[in-house]
Amino acid sequence: MSSLGKLVTRLGLIALFSAMPLAAQMGNGMKFTAPFPFHVGKTLMPSGTYLLTQPDDDNLAIAVVKSMDGLHTAAIVINPTESLEAPSQSKVIFEKYGDTLYFHRALIGGETYGIAAIPTKAERKAEEMASVTEERSLVAVGQ
Repeated sequence: MSSLGKLVTRLGLIALFSAMPLAAQMGNGMKFTAPFPFHVGKTLMPSGTYLLTQPDDDNLAIAVVKSMDGLHTAAIVINPTESLEAPSQSKVIFEKYGDTLYFHRALIGGETYGIAAIPTKAERKAEEMASVTEERSLVAVGQ
């Protein structure tokens, strides 16, 4: 499939899943502190405290991770996710490939809905090359 075909397919899936009621559940965002650097899409974020939001109710396919000091911001394309069980606390989950961590998804405490980042080319390549992968989660505050 051509790159254009893949893009059209992804946008179609995003439009389909955008009907899920996510924006109201994200509310004012989720605050979390990462004691390690991590990637959000193509952007490397240093360790620190961040706010994850969906800034535009009309575009549920975008999430923004912004440092609390305002120095670092990254936007990512997301898909809504749904789980069978609601987590007791809000969580931000990272995938670690080798020594590199990537923002992977966020789960909202008490809800079965969440968001998942669409992996970039670099993340997919890191996943293929990694001999060991692991998942790390951080408790988030707010929603």
